[in-house]
Amino acid sequence: MDTAILLALQSIRFDGLTQLMALISALGNHAFIWLALGVVMLLFPEKRSTGMLVIAAVAVCYVASEIVLEPLVHRVRPCDAGIGVTAVMGVSHNGFSFPSGHSISSFASAMVIALMLGKRYGVPAFIGAFVIAFSRLFLGVHYPSDVVISAAMGVLIGLLVVVVYNNFFAYRSSDRARPSGRHSRR
Repeated sequence: MDTAILLALQSIRFDGLTQLMALISALGNHAFIWLALGVVMLLFPEKRSTGMLVIAAVAVCYVASEIVLEPLVHRVRPCDAGIGVTAVMGVSHNGFSFPSGHSISSFASAMVIALMLGKRYGVPAFIGAFVIAFSRLFLGVHYPSDVVISAAMGVLIGLLVVVVYNNFFAYRSSDRARPSGRHSRR
């Protein structure tokens, strides 16, 4: 199933869309877009906690994916597996296929944003996470199962980061993510 999906996506590639997907994927390299967003949030007092948590979530994702799971699993990328899937030239695809660093960090960041700031910011964050994850499939550098499992792991990491923050670091109730998913305005 993984291979069939990748070959179908490969069959609909055309220059404009491929270039767009390569650009979207590049925004996710080393979680750049999420770290940049986290740093920008640090500049606004009412979003400072969220910015710190996005950066923390990306750090946890890095450890989980790059240091723990990738060396353990060693899943060869589809473009290197000899199954007929080709990667788009110039697209970053170092290391192994599982987990997808782009997917795990994107979904962890989106989850933190959704829990801390509510739907207004959470929905666009999840759309961005989905598009970044999809770009990795479109470009032929991850299997669909790698992306789906990595996205689920990212959601869990984002949730864990917010729960730890709420239980151990948010000293005032105004700093906590509310159960409704909306962070209070100070």
